[in-house]
Amino acid sequence: MPQSTILPQFSGNEFLKRAVDVALYYGFTSSRRVAKEAERINKSTSPHIIKRPSSPKSAFNQHVGELHSALQIYLENNFQILPQPVLFYHSNIEHKSKSAKSNDSLLLGLQVIGTNKSIAEAIIIKTATDILKEVGVKNTTVYINTIGDRDSIAKYNKELSAYLRKNINDMPVHARSLLRKDVLQCLSYLYYKKDALCEQAPRSVEFLSESSRKHLREVLEHMETVNISYEMDTGIVGQGNCHTQTVFEIRDMSDTDDDSDVTVYARGCRYDEFARKLFRLNIPAVGVIIESRIKGKGSRAALNPKRIRKPKVYFIQFGFEARLQSLAVIEMLRKSRIPVQQSIGNDTLTRQLEIAEEVGIPFIIIMGQKEALDRMVIVRNLKTRSQNTVALDILPEYLKRISKHN
Repeated sequence: MPQSTILPQFSGNEFLKRAVDVALYYGFTSSRRVAKEAERINKSTSPHIIKRPSSPKSAFNQHVGELHSALQIYLENNFQILPQPVLFYHSNIEHKSKSAKSNDSLLLGLQVIGTNKSIAEAIIIKTATDILKEVGVKNTTVYINTIGDRDSIAKYNKELSAYLRKNINDMPVHARSLLRKDVLQCLSYLYYKKDALCEQAPRSVEFLSESSRKHLREVLEHMETVNISYEMDTGIVGQGNCHTQTVFEIRDMSDTDDDSDVTVYARGCRYDEFARKLFRLNIPAVGVIIESRIKGKGSRAALNPKRIRKPKVYFIQFGFEARLQSLAVIEMLRKSRIPVQQSIGNDTLTRQLEIAEEVGIPFIIIMGQKEALDRMVIVRNLKTRSQNTVALDILPEYLKRISKHN
């Protein structure tokens, strides 16, 4: 299994502070804050009682365990009553036992739950890569694959199972055991062991439905628009009882020796089927788990900062071209230290305008299809109802100037 590390000079608290600062710009909120908002909206809703998963032993199962925890957070705190999708972050320090060792991995999860749109994967990947850059990890590439929707997975599993069973005598003993449980997990094991059987194994992309192909194209297009380095890797297939559609790893590109272990900083996926299989609920979800083997466990205070700068700008986008540009706009504002609130996962103009009015933010930025193609945005003052069209190149300076007077 690939190793997971992060820069050792950062303490757990420093890592969390830097990571949270980035996550907030892309619309993620601590799970505690989201829970308080859900409680405020409807105190009478009965929570779903879900058994917490036991602590997984392997790195891969640990990742799945954190996805399970994310769904538990979502359901137990009634996040489903909030406007969807819900973006939140969480960490294993929130449920670590007191006996946990100080050198245990610190896990930070980012979740987008409540939408099946490709922008969810884009937000997750962009936020995770920006967090890694913020803590000094510069040379990374996203290795990505798709196993498709339920029908695609069923067809792929059938062909893959037939291939592996045909070659079962050439497999390691542990791989044979995994094959009886989960054909995808078996292939993952062989892939990370660099077994020769993987070279001729069927590829999941060959069995995709048209909708799954479209979904993959959109995810890759989002990544290309914000210049995220990626490679297709058909060996990344996840687990059959958890993952659907997109699966990916963010790896260190300094590891060029084929015989050395690959350093994986983060693992992510779409896991729409997980909630259906576990809880018989239809909950589309995308998540990534960033793992950090650093000194110091980190604190809940670092994960949940008390003071957060209130945004003066709300970003609204509608139309596919605008969604493609939206992450670049947010990155521009983040680098200029301009707090922004947005709901990229929601592409309904009316609803986004309503949310902007509800939260009482003085300015909104609107980008539609035409604005995206012209590299412009509309900046509207919600107090005076006046608005101006502004070029993206000068947007940060323009916002800083007008916000001084409000």
